[in-house]
Amino acid sequence: MEKYNKRISQAILCTKAFIPNTFYKSTIITAFYKYFTATINEYHGLQVRQLRRLGPHSQPIRIKTTPLLRNPRRSSLYYVNLLAIRVGRKVLDIPPSAFAFDPNTGAGTVFDSGTVFTILVKPAYVAVRDEVRRRMRGATVTSLGGFDTCYSGAISLPTMTFMFSGMNVTLPQENFVIRSSAGSTACLAMAVNSALNVIASFQQQNHRILIDGAKSRLGVARVARFVFYAASVPTVKFRRSRVWTLG
Repeated sequence: MEKYNKRISQAILCTKAFIPNTFYKSTIITAFYKYFTATINEYHGLQVRQLRRLGPHSQPIRIKTTPLLRNPRRSSLYYVNLLAIRVGRKVLDIPPSAFAFDPNTGAGTVFDSGTVFTILVKPAYVAVRDEVRRRMRGATVTSLGGFDTCYSGAISLPTMTFMFSGMNVTLPQENFVIRSSAGSTACLAMAVNSALNVIASFQQQNHRILIDGAKSRLGVARVARFVFYAASVPTVKFRRSRVWTLG
């Protein structure tokens, strides 16, 4: 995972429109701009294209927002209050403790464009994974690399909604299923984590992300849709990263 994240991060750094994120945060940007917006428009294998806008004219006209939560121990992370996850019309049975924000331990939910795939604490991930498998109606489940819910051939799933305080972010299948370029394999593009939920770049694609420091809020707006694919489904072994290891 670390090696794959490094390759993705290098692709981000090489783009002309670089998004400030929690791993590569610019103190100059933080000092001179109250907010910025960023969009991950395409996700073709390791080629990530991004758009960044800074300053007061960067905010989309229509955007849903949720309060940013302050964590003095991890002030560089964009914490938000995730309340629930819905697949289709079904709100999944996930204990509130899985999403609870705790500034003492660092637990909770963050947005981070420097992480490739969304990671969820075990109770949340298991609920999402099991609902995806249930909706596949007995289709043979395989694993590939770090993904434990993969299928051969085409699959069809309903939308997935992340429900935050003040806003819902509804993702189409393309935002949580990764396919090989040949279309022969499709995997749930999420993984389990020990203590922190991270809404990552694959799930952020085709969304405008607003960070408004002055009003202490984070906003999300859907933008034009593109077709996403991976040159090959990456062989990734998800390991606990020191970045997300909480003390």
